[in-house]
Amino acid sequence: MKPHTRLYSLFLEDFTLIGITILLSIAFLTSSISNDNGQWAFVYVNNLLSQKLSLNTPKLYTQGRMIIQVDAGKIRVLSSDCPEQICVHAGWISKKGQILVCAPNHVLIEIPHAP
Repeated sequence: MKPHTRLYSLFLEDFTLIGITILLSIAFLTSSISNDNGQWAFVYVNNLLSQKLSLNTPKLYTQGRMIIQVDAGKIRVLSSDCPEQICVHAGWISKKGQILVCAPNHVLIEIPHAP
């Protein structure tokens, strides 16, 4: 076997592997970026369901010492008395499977995969 034939074979296998990897990456990215918005958000306090909120109606909700805002199919913690404000800085969520957590207040907000 000539050295250049072996080199060509390696290049062909490498480019095939790279091509398959790129195609799989594109398929994964398009499926994860898809507009998979939820219709509802569940608010849990101490692991118990406290509220089921429609994401279709803009409104402010109070949960203990927190204010939760729903607007145009998305939800966020508008304000909280927790010390580091991580839940507030997390911003809006709108896609199925996303969560917001406020550990000091024992609150979890989830957009479930199935309502």
